[in-house]
Amino acid sequence: MAEAMQGLRQLVDVLNIETARISGDPRRLQLALGESESRKLQQADNLINAEIDKLNIPETQKALLKAIDTKSKADYILGGEKRRIVKGADGFQYYVNPDGSFERVLPGIQAKDISRGYKPELVNYKNVIEEDIQIGNFIIKPGESVPFNVSIPEIANAISGTKGLEEVKDRTVYTRQGSLYMTEDGDYREIIRGDKRIFSGPMGEYDPGAFFAKYPDTRSKTSGEEQRYIPDFKTFVGLNKDLATEERSLNKILSYWENIKDTNIGVERLGDQISTWFKTLAGRYDLAPQELARSIAEGKLQGLIGANRIDTVGGGVMTEKDAWRIIARLGGDVDALQNPAVVGPLLEEMYRDKVTQYNQDIKGYNIGVDSQKFSGYEKRTPVTTEEVTELFTMLPKGVPVGAKKVNVNGITLYQKDDKYYGIDPASGSVVEVEIDL
Repeated sequence: MAEAMQGLRQLVDVLNIETARISGDPRRLQLALGESESRKLQQADNLINAEIDKLNIPETQKALLKAIDTKSKADYILGGEKRRIVKGADGFQYYVNPDGSFERVLPGIQAKDISRGYKPELVNYKNVIEEDIQIGNFIIKPGESVPFNVSIPEIANAISGTKGLEEVKDRTVYTRQGSLYMTEDGDYREIIRGDKRIFSGPMGEYDPGAFFAKYPDTRSKTSGEEQRYIPDFKTFVGLNKDLATEERSLNKILSYWENIKDTNIGVERLGDQISTWFKTLAGRYDLAPQELARSIAEGKLQGLIGANRIDTVGGGVMTEKDAWRIIARLGGDVDALQNPAVVGPLLEEMYRDKVTQYNQDIKGYNIGVDSQKFSGYEKRTPVTTEEVTELFTMLPKGVPVGAKKVNVNGITLYQKDDKYYGIDPASGSVVEVEIDL
């Protein structure tokens, strides 16, 4: 019956502590823990009093012993009879009697329920002097290391006041991350290895002296500041997906523009269209480069209509009128009336609008890559205004942007300021030429 009541009290203590922990009220939790510890001390005091009753001493002395504090009573019982104590295979301590028999020390103490996750706070202590050290009735030989459960206040107090007993430190060297420091070359992460400190970043690793000498104006980011700008994994993956979609859209516009530049215009384009029809009807595959470029551009235009529907006419069901509005936005249908000189500026404007959003998304994406939280991703490079202008020029590749096409003595040249450029017939490359005016 007594064991059942004790088990019930322990269950009540556990429930009170867990209820207080869930409530989030620290005062309530502290009160619950205090009540549990008080009950445990009372149980220990009762057990010690029972042991005092077994002692062969006068009743008046027993009454005096019961009146003193719990620790003093325990010290008297454990040390008064000077019997040797050993640890049994069951984990309990036993007195060694003169006749060789064994007797449990404080037999009323029950084994802890390991299913509740109890783990004693064991710390190794070593005798570093040439004499035996006694902790209670336990003897530690010179050079011997012994684990003690320092979560028990009596044991912790006895150890702290004993000379020649030193804690055995863990020799493992731990590495942890420190603050993030901002520099003109990028961010550096502070890394602490044992008692050493290094800074790792874009230009390599530096010790504190070299790092602060190289970057005297550096400052650390606060944890809130760093986390404010670094995207979480879900946001980072979303940015990467959006950038991949935007890159495909930009590449489609460029691919379409390259085909448009390779086609003829006006009546010649109409001739290419008719020639393609007859060759196809005759089962022939030998299309001229301009014929092939026109047919491919016609197909790519259909893809651009779908890709640019939202930006031009918005959402909802697309009507035939909406489709023609999108085609007009792209420079018109690929027919004899379409002029690359008109298509180029329209595609360039559309391309610039998409690049603006693309460059904005790159900022957040690159911050995530620089944080080193996401492995396997590479930084992306923003698209500049100069690059967009050069992509949609009608000038041959290599001719400076802004040059004008001129005819000098029957030769086609390209003039920018006071310099002239021409196409080398042998290599097809652009070269600067000198002319006499």
